[in-house]
Amino acid sequence: MVWVPGFGSGVFAKFNPKTEEWKVYDLPDAENQIPYALNIDPKGDVWICGTGSDSLFRFDPKTEKINEFRLPTRVTYTREIEFGADGSIWTCNSNSPPRHIERGVGSIIKLEFVEK
Repeated sequence: MVWVPGFGSGVFAKFNPKTEEWKVYDLPDAENQIPYALNIDPKGDVWICGTGSDSLFRFDPKTEKINEFRLPTRVTYTREIEFGADGSIWTCNSNSPPRHIERGVGSIIKLEFVEK
């Protein structure tokens, strides 16, 4: 599958090269989302930047369920997503425009899951 973020549209999509078919998915609160980037984790889940909502989204392609993870700062313009060997999820925030960002500078954020 080829996964595509729909920057400025509130959607993301998958393209199946074998069938040449597209399937488009709405993010929660789609009209306020700016999905800038996405990446596929080692388990096959699709992670999408919630650039307009200070969040990351995890999409399970098998169940087609979306989970939202809110980030600790506001107006941060999330950019890329990477994965650590320990299962952590990393994203970064833009440093521009600084007048809008809560702390005035970009940052790197690590998302970890704690087993209970």
